[in-house]
Amino acid sequence: MMLITSVNLMKNVNMEISEIHYQVNKVGQQIKTEFLEWELSNGNVSLMEKVLSGRSLDLFDEYVQMDISNGIEELNELLDEWKKANALNVKEEDRKKILNALDGLKDVKAPDVSRLTAELGEDLKNIENTRNEQIPDNAVSLIFQKFFAGPIDGLKKVIEFLKVQNVDNLTTNDIDELKKGMSAYADMFTSSLAFTTMDSMLPTPIVDPLKRIEDEIDVVKNSESMNLSVFIDEMELIVEFRDSNLVGKVKEIVKKLEDTVEKIKGIEIRTEVLEEYEKIDSVSEFSNKLIQFSHSVRRVARQFYAMKRRWSPTINYLDQLELPSGNLSELFAHECPPFYESLDIGSLSTVLQPIQDTMPTVLKMKESTDIMRTRNFSGLAARLRNEDILKNDLLNITLETLETSFEAIKTFHALIQEVQKEWAKIDLGEAARLTGVILMKLNNSKEIIDCYSQMKTDDVKPLVELPPKIWNFDPKPTRHLVETVLGIKKIHGMMVELNEWKFEKKIENFGLDEQDVNAIQDGIEVVEQLGDINGLLKEMDELSGVLNGSEVEEAWNTVRSALNQLNSELSDHLPTIDTNLTHLRSAISAIQLPSDLPIQLIIDWVNGNLKGVVRSEFENTLQRLIRMDFDNYEKKLDEMNRAIEKWSGNKDKEEEENKEEEDCLVTKPYP
Repeated sequence: MMLITSVNLMKNVNMEISEIHYQVNKVGQQIKTEFLEWELSNGNVSLMEKVLSGRSLDLFDEYVQMDISNGIEELNELLDEWKKANALNVKEEDRKKILNALDGLKDVKAPDVSRLTAELGEDLKNIENTRNEQIPDNAVSLIFQKFFAGPIDGLKKVIEFLKVQNVDNLTTNDIDELKKGMSAYADMFTSSLAFTTMDSMLPTPIVDPLKRIEDEIDVVKNSESMNLSVFIDEMELIVEFRDSNLVGKVKEIVKKLEDTVEKIKGIEIRTEVLEEYEKIDSVSEFSNKLIQFSHSVRRVARQFYAMKRRWSPTINYLDQLELPSGNLSELFAHECPPFYESLDIGSLSTVLQPIQDTMPTVLKMKESTDIMRTRNFSGLAARLRNEDILKNDLLNITLETLETSFEAIKTFHALIQEVQKEWAKIDLGEAARLTGVILMKLNNSKEIIDCYSQMKTDDVKPLVELPPKIWNFDPKPTRHLVETVLGIKKIHGMMVELNEWKFEKKIENFGLDEQDVNAIQDGIEVVEQLGDINGLLKEMDELSGVLNGSEVEEAWNTVRSALNQLNSELSDHLPTIDTNLTHLRSAISAIQLPSDLPIQLIIDWVNGNLKGVVRSEFENTLQRLIRMDFDNYEKKLDEMNRAIEKWSGNKDKEEEENKEEEDCLVTKPYP
C-alpha cells in the first residue's frame, strides 16, 4: 500500500514540506482515532479520567453517604437551639429589672440588731427624760428664780449701772459689794452648765435608721420577685450549646463545603484531549453529558458564593463567639427564705410624730447651748474671787458674759418648755411596744438579709447579660448550605454516569501501542516545525531592530543564520518532484542540523530587559525556537516512519483477510 502520495514539483521548500505535513498528519490522525477507539473498546481507559482534570470520585464519598432529606443534621440542631433560646422569651425590660435588683443587693448588709436595740432603747429613755425634766432645787433653780422672777430687774440694773458708771467714783465698800455680787452670779452661771448638756438627751429621729433598714429590706424583697429559674434555663441551654461543640461542627461543615466547592471548580475539561475523542462518532453522547456536567459545576460554585453573602455573617459571628466554661447555673441556685411580714415603720413613725414636728425647735435649742459652751464660767468665777474687778479689763469680760449667757439661757428655757409640751403627747408605751415588734421582725429577718447579701452579684450580672450576646445571630440563612450539598450530590451522580459510559464498538486488535501512536505524533511535529522555519525567520526579522546594539544581537543573528542555512540545505537535498517522507528523512540525515544555539542566553536577556507587548512577542517566538529539538529530528522521523509502516502492514493484512472471508462466503455451496 502506498503510504504517502507524491506532490507536484514545487520550487519553495516550505511548500514541499507543507505537503508532506498534510499527508503524514492525515494518516497520523486516522491512526490516532483508531487507537483511541481500540482503547475505549477494550476498557483500557476511562474517558472521563482522560478528559477531566482535577479530583476523582473519591472527593464526593462523604456527601454520597449524607442524608439531607430533612436538611443537614448539625444545622438543624443549631436552629433548634436558637429557637429554644428565643422560646424562653426573657424581655429586655425584665432583664434590666433583674440587673437593677442585683445592683441593689451589692450594698445590702444584715442589720446589727443588738446595737440597734440598745440605741432605740436609749432614744426612748431620752424622750422620757426630756419631757419629764424638772428644774433642780440648787443654784440653777436660784438663777431661774432671779432671772425669770422679780430680781431679774435688779440684775439688769446692775448691768446698766456698770456700763455707765465711772468706776473711779466707786468707794471701796461699793467695789467689795460688787465683787461679792459678781462672784455669786458667776457661781450661778457655772452651775447653769448643766443646761449645756441637756441637748445630748434630745434624740435624733429614731425612725430614720429603721427607715434605712426598711429600704434595704425592700431591695431584698424586690429581689425575691426575681424569676431566677428562667436564667437557670438560659444557662443550661448555653452549657448544652457549648458542650455539644455545635459551633465547631457547623464551622467544620462550612469549611469542608467551601473546600469541596473549590476543588470542584478545579475540575476542568481538557479541551485538546476531548477534541481528539470527539472525532469518534459514538462519543457525541458522552460529549453532551460532559457539557451538562460542566454547566452544573459552574452553577453550583456560582450559587455557593452568591449564597455565602447571606450565611457568612452567621458563621463569622459563631467564629467570634466565646462561651464561658464551668457550671453556669449554680450561681443562680442561691436560694434564700422569703419575707412574710413588713417592718411597719409607719405605725412607729406616727406615734413619734411630735419628735419630727419639734425638730426645728430642737435645732434652735442646740444653738443656745452652743453659745453657753463657749463661755468659760469656771475661769471667770475664779478670777472674780482672786483679782481686782477693776483691773485687766475683767469688768468688761464679766459684763459681756453676763449679757450673752443671760439671753441664751432665757431662749433655751423657753424652747425646752415647747419641746416638753409637744413630747408629752407621745404614747411611750405604744412606742416601746412597736419598737419591740420591729426589733423582733428585724431579728427574724437577719438570716434572710444575710443570705441575700452573700449572693455573688458581680459574678451573676455578666451571666444575666450573656444570653442576648450568645443568641444574637440568625441561623436560617445557613439552609442555603443544604442547596450546595444537593448540588454536589448531583455533580457526583453526573460524574458516575460519565465514568460508567461505555464505548459500544468492539475492536479485537489494533496492532499499534501507545508508544507507536506517540512516535507518529512526534514525527508530525518535526515536519510541522520544518515547515514553519520561514515564518520564524520573518518574525525574527521584524524583531531584530529591538536588539540592535544589545548584548544578544550577535546571538540573535547566529540563530537566524542557522535557520537560513537549514532552509537552504533542505532545498538542496529535497527533489523538486515527487517529494515524500522518505526524501525528507534522507535530506535530514544528509544535512548538518543546527546545534548549541544560544537561545537560552536570549531568553534570559529578554526577561531581564524587556517589558509589555514587546516582551510577549519575543517570548512567543523564543518558545517556538526552544521546542525545535534538532538533535532528535532524524530519530523522530525514523520512528514515525516505522510506526506508519507497521500500521500499514496491519491494514493490508486485515484487508486481505476480509477479502478471503468474502470469497469464502461467495464460493461456499448452499446446504
